[in-house]
Amino acid sequence: MHLRDGGKAPDGDRARRTASRTVSTGRSSAASIQDLQRSAGNAAVTRMLQQGPVQADSVAAMADPAPIQRKVGFEFETNMLVRADDEPVVAKNEKIFEAASGDWYVTPDSSALEFVTVPFEEEGDAPETERMAKAVGEMAAAFGMLHTRAKFGSVLGTDTRLADVLSDEGTTHRHGGSDVYVSGEDRVYPATAKPQATGGVSLERMLALFEAVVGRELPLDSPSNPADVELLGDEAEERADKTALGGADPKRDAAILRDARHFAEEYVAGLDGRTAETGGLEGLLALVFSYLLAGARQSVRHDQAKYFLPLMSRMSFSAMYAALPQEAKSAFDPGRVLGVAGLAPGEPVYRVGFQDRGAGDEAVSRGPGRKVWLESIASGGPDLMSAGGGSTVTDGMKASSPAMGQHRRLDAGHAAGAAGRVQVELRRLPGDVPPQEWLPVAATLFEMFRKVQGGTGTS
Repeated sequence: MHLRDGGKAPDGDRARRTASRTVSTGRSSAASIQDLQRSAGNAAVTRMLQQGPVQADSVAAMADPAPIQRKVGFEFETNMLVRADDEPVVAKNEKIFEAASGDWYVTPDSSALEFVTVPFEEEGDAPETERMAKAVGEMAAAFGMLHTRAKFGSVLGTDTRLADVLSDEGTTHRHGGSDVYVSGEDRVYPATAKPQATGGVSLERMLALFEAVVGRELPLDSPSNPADVELLGDEAEERADKTALGGADPKRDAAILRDARHFAEEYVAGLDGRTAETGGLEGLLALVFSYLLAGARQSVRHDQAKYFLPLMSRMSFSAMYAALPQEAKSAFDPGRVLGVAGLAPGEPVYRVGFQDRGAGDEAVSRGPGRKVWLESIASGGPDLMSAGGGSTVTDGMKASSPAMGQHRRLDAGHAAGAAGRVQVELRRLPGDVPPQEWLPVAATLFEMFRKVQGGTGTS
């Protein structure tokens, strides 16, 4: 039998809580972020602060009614599972904790704690560099506190309630009327998370994003096998790939993005004349080719439709097409797209398909036919690889992914007359990232999006 109240925090945990509160509720100035930077040991945070000016996390800034666009947000899905009333908490969009700042929250993703930030502005004269760094630093500190407390709980056989650990940092919420907790009966593994980032980029800069994702190395000094090191005493193994594609098959995914970029350039080069109006078409084509190539090179069946992609668009392809000037729309030819890539038009987008058999899917889906999908992009309605398109890719199966192409218009640009932005999700970031590396990784990706969209380089 084990206790639900978790008891009082051990002295070591109380010290960590005090240290965290210094970060969480103390100075919202460059000095506080430099404290975080020193603990993280990463130059990316320092570089961003030196690029100034930065926007302070002030009441006036938070109350500004002007919409902020072109944002970058982060998610860190941890390896810590939570329960309520003896059952796993599976509620992806339910907030079980909200930080006092309003800049981040915690949600249970398949019962695993996921720390999520709001999106932050990375462009213009006042990028929210400091605010982003403060939020990610707070999340890392909170997870560290919770992990330390849960380790004591696993030894003592007592549950660790989120409310007992995080209540001073914000507001905890019950699930179905019951407290959310980490079970004292669960093994507590080394504190790590799988990061994910979403950022906005114009179609004209999409090829630059592809290049940056392939080539940008992340500041990761932690081993690739933390559980084996801590639990089995194995030697630490250096990460084989530290790029933004290092979380799955980086060579395969890099080849997909390079080939997609090459095919897009080849397609546009073959037009009668390349003009300023075809730049957006090139970006749309790069994303289209990346989906087609990822599907054609799929080697295993996935239990989620979106898992085959190294980059996923949260904007529908039909919305991207609708935003193109008429000259670029007229140059979009489904038959020629497939011809450039050397793909058979009648084959489905997915070579192997998707199915969540454990959740109840009885059949495998391979998605729409390639040419049928491309034709649906210019049809005026949601395309067949985006939400609302009517295919099993986004609806009708447990393996469907409704986040694919869920938005039907591009984000407004930062300044008047600026091109709209496509929200792109980086799905292949390296996993097993410890809390002390959350901020360096987030800072590097934030800076990457800033440089890509600003046209100041790709790394």
